[in-house]
Amino acid sequence: MTENGEVWFGSGGDLVGKNVLDELTGSFLGSDVLKSKVEGVLNSHTEGKIEVALPPFGGGKTLQTYLVAYSPLTLGSKPGYLVLVTPKSDALVYAGPLYMRQMGMLFVVFGAMLVISIRVSKLNARAEEHQQHNIQSGT
Repeated sequence: MTENGEVWFGSGGDLVGKNVLDELTGSFLGSDVLKSKVEGVLNSHTEGKIEVALPPFGGGKTLQTYLVAYSPLTLGSKPGYLVLVTPKSDALVYAGPLYMRQMGMLFVVFGAMLVISIRVSKLNARAEEHQQHNIQSGT
């Protein structure tokens, strides 16, 4: 996408060659707020991410939540942005299993640390008991 909002390339071919800011103008309730947010992003020249609610790209009235990540980029002498857009529901499909795997590993590590701590504690108690017995018996 150019600094002006024109799309160079995309999987949604209906946006290629069009200006995103023009497409957002009055197309749905809240489009003016989103348009000002996109203009702010285009003027910031920084990378970042936003979460937006838009009508589905294929058409439809129901708003869908999208995750948008963007980063400035220069192709030759032309400044622009690399923009990735994905439905939030698609992104969460992959997050669930990863989260569960991380939680499982956390419980395994916690359990192992607990068992090791108890074992070391028992060994220290036994060594102190043995040392106390040696002091009392005089050896």
